[in-house]
Amino acid sequence: MRKMIFSATLAVIMIFAAATPAHAQERFEEILGTTATVNVDGYIFEITEYHDANYRVIRTFEREQIPNLNRANTEAAISESKALLSALGKNERMIELISTEDLVNIAMSSRVQTSMAHMLEDEFGNMHYIYGDYAYASPSNIRNFGHIQVAHTAFHLGQGRFGFLTSATWLSMPAFRNFGSIGSIAQTVVIDSMSPASFSYDEHLIFLGNITTRRIHGTAQSQWAAQGDLSGSAAIFNLPSDHHSGSTSVVNTNFTVSISHIATQRHYGSTFNSVGNYTHRTLNFTPSPSISISGFSIGIGVGWGYNVYTPPMLRIAHWIIGTVPGS
Repeated sequence: MRKMIFSATLAVIMIFAAATPAHAQERFEEILGTTATVNVDGYIFEITEYHDANYRVIRTFEREQIPNLNRANTEAAISESKALLSALGKNERMIELISTEDLVNIAMSSRVQTSMAHMLEDEFGNMHYIYGDYAYASPSNIRNFGHIQVAHTAFHLGQGRFGFLTSATWLSMPAFRNFGSIGSIAQTVVIDSMSPASFSYDEHLIFLGNITTRRIHGTAQSQWAAQGDLSGSAAIFNLPSDHHSGSTSVVNTNFTVSISHIATQRHYGSTFNSVGNYTHRTLNFTPSPSISISGFSIGIGVGWGYNVYTPPMLRIAHWIIGTVPGS
C-alpha cells in the first residue's frame, strides 16, 4: 500500500490520483488498493481505495474504537460523520440530505464503505462512465451531456445490523427529464426500517436578464421490494423540467436525491453483497413506473428506455473491532 498525506484544502474528489493499471480486471480484489491519510475540516481519516476498469471507486474507513455518544458530544459526532462521508467521496449536496439519525449511526459504525461512479448521458440517452477527476477538471468538455455522480454507502452497526444509503447528484442535468428512481438492495437481509427519499435542486428564475435562485426541497415515499435472496428499498420521483416563455425562463440544476434503510442479516456473520443504483427513464411512455428488482438492481425498470447508473457492488464481511476485517 502506498500512503499519501493530503492538505485539508485539497478537494476530496481529487484525493486519489493513482491510475488504474491497464491490465486491471473488473473484480476489485484483483486491483491493488491505495491507502491515504485524509484531513477534512480537521478530522483525520485513513481511507483505503480501490478502482475498477470503468473508473468506479470503492473507499473504506475502519474505526478502531466506537465512541460513547451523549447529548454533549452528539453534535461533534455528526460533524465528524459529514467530514467522513466527504472523505469517502459524497459531495456536499448529498451530505446535506442525509438525516441526523443516519449521521449518528455512521458516527457509531465500525466500518463505513462507499462505492462511487461518475457517468455521462449523451443527447441520445446513451450512458458512459467517466473518470471523476476529469469531470471536475474539464466541465466545459461535458457541458452538453448529463453528468451524474452516484454513491452507495454501507455502514456496520453491530450484531448483524447494517445501514444502506444511496445518493445521486446530476452535476449537469440530462437533456431528457422524466421519472427517476433511487434505491439500495442487499443479499440475505431483512429490512428493519425505511426512510423516505429526500431530494433538492436549485431553481433559477430568469427574467429580463435578472436571475433569482432558490433551493427546492422535497421527499418521495420509499417502497420495499424483494426477490429471491435480495431485498431493499427505493423511491420514484420526477426530474424537474426547464420552462421558457417570452422573456421568462426557469432553469433547474443540481438535482440531488438520497435514500436509506436499516437491515439485519438473516445469517449473522455471513458475507454478502450490497449495491445502490439510480434509474433514469429516457423515453416518455406509459404505464406509470413502479418499483421492482431485476438482476442486482432495484428501481423503475431496466432495458430499453432506461439507464441504470450503478456504482460498484460492495462485498460486506462481518468483523469485530480488533480483528482483521474481511474484504
